[in-house]
Amino acid sequence: MKTFSPSSKKCSTCSLILAALFFSLPSFAATSPPKSQMQSALAVSKTIHSDLTKHQSPSFDALLMQWQEKFGKSAFEPLRAIALNTKQEDKHRFVAIMGMARIAGRESAPTLHTLLKDKVWLMRMAALRALTGLGHRESEKEILSLLNDPALVVRSEAVSAIASLKLQGGVDALVQTIQDPKNYHRGKAQWVPNYALSALVQMGAPKTVASQLREILNKDSDPRLLQSAVDTFDSLYKDSSASKPLKDRVEYWKKTLAVR
Repeated sequence: MKTFSPSSKKCSTCSLILAALFFSLPSFAATSPPKSQMQSALAVSKTIHSDLTKHQSPSFDALLMQWQEKFGKSAFEPLRAIALNTKQEDKHRFVAIMGMARIAGRESAPTLHTLLKDKVWLMRMAALRALTGLGHRESEKEILSLLNDPALVVRSEAVSAIASLKLQGGVDALVQTIQDPKNYHRGKAQWVPNYALSALVQMGAPKTVASQLREILNKDSDPRLLQSAVDTFDSLYKDSSASKPLKDRVEYWKKTLAVR
């Protein structure tokens, strides 16, 4: 069996994703920067690069807090430069993206918007997560387009962003995503359709979307998707069939949606 050491690129990437899942961004940028912020931009940049090189933990929240307290907004430009530099290590760019979003708040949005089109899927995911944390809805078109991203994890993140930001046009886009063949493999959903079904409930979608998704109920080879579908239909219609076995719930909704 092939294994990966803690220092391997694949393992580091997974650690960054897990760290991001539990990372939260403030809704505003840092204020009242300390006197040490008067340091030169070059000195701040050198310190940040040194900290990134030394940092080994998959958790980076404490590191960002340290920069925020020590440098305030003076850290933004150095972090922005790292985030945009494709020659930097992916893990450093990832932390820089999260760092500039925390430190500069909405001032970082234009750069994050640009990073939604980065060639590296991890950077697209990080930018998307940061924009979502900042409540930034102005990148709606680009966020919706990421439902068609080549990377499955980015498409999943896009579903979460759309639901969290409640983007206009998000309901129709999620319905199309659930129906999109590229989100299935050998007849089974690959995460995205299941997440998108739950997202429809989170967004308060009209119950009429259930009729558009009736064909899902024919995917007998994917019990998990069927479970997600009937749970979603129950929630949209506020009509619980939860006490019945899954097979009976599926048949119930097939008949119910056929006459609605």
